[in-house]
Amino acid sequence: MEAWLGFGITGDFRGASAGAVVPFSGNSWTDGFRVRGEALVGQYSATSLTSDDVFVHGASLMLGYRATVGRGAVTGYIGANYETHENDDRFATIRGTEVGVKGLLDYYVQITPYVDFYGMASYSTAYDTAVLFTRVGFKVVDTVWVGPETSYFQNEVPYREQRIGAFVRFDQIFAGTGMSLAGGWLNPLSSTSDDGWYASLNFNFQFR
Repeated sequence: MEAWLGFGITGDFRGASAGAVVPFSGNSWTDGFRVRGEALVGQYSATSLTSDDVFVHGASLMLGYRATVGRGAVTGYIGANYETHENDDRFATIRGTEVGVKGLLDYYVQITPYVDFYGMASYSTAYDTAVLFTRVGFKVVDTVWVGPETSYFQNEVPYREQRIGAFVRFDQIFAGTGMSLAGGWLNPLSSTSDDGWYASLNFNFQFR
């Protein structure tokens, strides 16, 4: 199985996430069925006059299937999730708990021994939430990759946001553990908020 733990921060948000993928047989790189679980907890600044910081948490559990496509692999998931926003503003669009159906699709390919690509798209009916994420990595030395990344987020507020940044990834810190650092520019597309910044730290674990 594989698992991950991440921390993210912007000018208006700070939080942590964790997740794991457990294949029914073989390992994470073997084609076949698998289960994916994820959880998120964080806090963000509200724009309401009656609410300051909003505590948010959520989780999902999905069934998926991984298939080799050419030199890469595609994995699709479908399942259930919930999202809770503890917002004191009774008139806030996003407030309380919603349970929804979530789908996720990701793709990874090592284009050459020195270039790889990862892309992910997800959508949940809980608060009409959609996420897109891509990374292109370039190997600079053994187990160290760098490159650009982009992401897009939207929900039913409606709030839309894009990010453009860069990352450095260390595939092996110690046995079965990798790490990546990323940061860059954040643009709230549907908000009067100013452009800002983001930073993240992620760990991944391989259990054999």
